[in-house]
Amino acid sequence: MKRFLFFCATIVCVSLTEAKVTLPRLFQSGMVMQRGKVIPVWGKADAGESVTIRFNKKTYTTTADPEGRWQVNLPSMKAGGPYTLEVKSEGATSEEITNILIGDVWLCSGQSNIDVTIERVYPQYAQEIDTYENPQIRMFRVQNETDIHGTRDDIKPTPINWKPLNKQNAWLFSAVGYFLGKRMYEKTGVPQGIIVNSWGGTPIE
Repeated sequence: MKRFLFFCATIVCVSLTEAKVTLPRLFQSGMVMQRGKVIPVWGKADAGESVTIRFNKKTYTTTADPEGRWQVNLPSMKAGGPYTLEVKSEGATSEEITNILIGDVWLCSGQSNIDVTIERVYPQYAQEIDTYENPQIRMFRVQNETDIHGTRDDIKPTPINWKPLNKQNAWLFSAVGYFLGKRMYEKTGVPQGIIVNSWGGTPIE
C-alpha cells in the first residue's frame, strides 16, 4: 500500500512539474498570417526551456529567456495554405494550430466608426449580407479591457476568434471590417484576416 501511495505521489509531482508551452490567444486555428513579411511567433515556456516550432515542412528552435518568453521569426512567404503550426517544449505536450492561411492581415482600430456592427447596417445591405460567405476571409475581435498597471501579455478570450466570414459569424462584427475583407479579397484573390480592436468614444491612447 505504501509503495502504491508513493507511486501516485510521484506521478502527481511529475505532472505538476511538466513543462508547458503556451501561445497568446491571437494564435488559434483558422488564423491568417501576413504574406510577404517575416512572421513573428511567440509565447511562454519554462525559463531556459528549448522550444521547437514546426511550420510548412520546416523546423525552428529557440530558448525561453529567464522570464519564460520566447519568439521565433518565420520567413516571408507567399499567400497560400492551409498550414499547421506545431509548438513544443522539452517534455511538454505540443500545441497545434491548424487551418492557417497566409494572406493579408488588417488591424482596424478606432471608435464607433469601426465598432458599428453588421447587425446595425443590415437593412441597407440585406441581400449582400444574406448571400455572401467566404472561408478565405477570417475575422478576429479583440475584447475591450482596461488595465492601469501596464501592458498585458495577452488579451481576453473572444467569441469571434478567426471565424470565417458569413452572416452568422459577422452579425456582431465590425461592418467596416466585414466590407474591407470582402472588397480586398475581390481585389487581390488572397486570404484576408481582419482584426478589430476598437472602442466607441475613446481617444486613440
